Amino acid sequence: MTQRIAVLGATGTVGRRVAESLRRRGLEVVPISRADGVDVLDRGALAAALVGVDAVVDCLDRKTLAADTAGDFFARAAATVLGALDDADAAGARVVCLSIVNADSPSVNRWMPYYRAKVRQEQSWRVHGRGVCVVRTTQWFEFAEQMMQMLACRGTAVVPGARARPTAAADVAEVLADLALAADPPRLFEVCGPEVLDIAELARRVVARRRRDGPAGVRRVVRLPLGRTPLGDGSLLPLDPDIITDTTAEEWLASDPAAVALAREALRLDAPAVP
Repeated sequence: MTQRIAVLGATGTVGRRVAESLRRRGLEVVPISRADGVDVLDRGALAAALVGVDAVVDCLDRKTLAADTAGDFFARAAATVLGALDDADAAGARVVCLSIVNADSPSVNRWMPYYRAKVRQEQSWRVHGRGVCVVRTTQWFEFAEQMMQMLACRGTAVVPGARARPTAAADVAEVLADLALAADPPRLFEVCGPEVLDIAELARRVVARRRRDGPAGVRRVVRLPLGRTPLGDGSLLPLDPDIITDTTAEEWLASDPAAVALAREALRLDAPAVP
């Protein structure tokens, strides 16, 4: 019998990739997002959608720098989904929750309010006493683009020089899909990429790859030194990751759709005219 997997935040950076991965494997995917007509805070709509699900993958995000705002959202969402699973007679469904490496480290999350919100998300699932697999990942390569979009001003973005071990969102999605299908997934699983990189330098490489026209029109990246702060001293790095993904920064950059489109356009313009 084909398994039925619900993906919360199914239109997000990782959520849509999780849904795609599961569909490629021949599984039935239940996308949960407002774009799909199901609000994660609407218990009635959720209960109708979650009938017969075998697992739930929480890829929810909240675009805010306020820890309380994001934390309240994550807590309400988890409580609503758990109630809806009960209503749908699917209380035994496995839960896989996407989080961040070292989110629970006080030395780190005092600098990163969003990390504190992710800890509340983890706790909101665990407090109900059900088996939950929390998957903590390092920053994604896509994070460099998101930082530029958030911090862009007149073609310049000031990007923190954080030391991280980023991974591709597509690789993270494959791990989440694997764990969603596991009969007995671990309580905690950590994922990171193959290289230690400076996020500001990665952002510069994104702009260079796109011929100096990065996300949000950014043409110049200014690196914000973080010195001996936890964001700059390696505190974002995992100590003992469960899996190291394969995709390198250079491989990810080479597959960047915007850069590929520019390269194709350059080839077209350079090609000799056909008489």
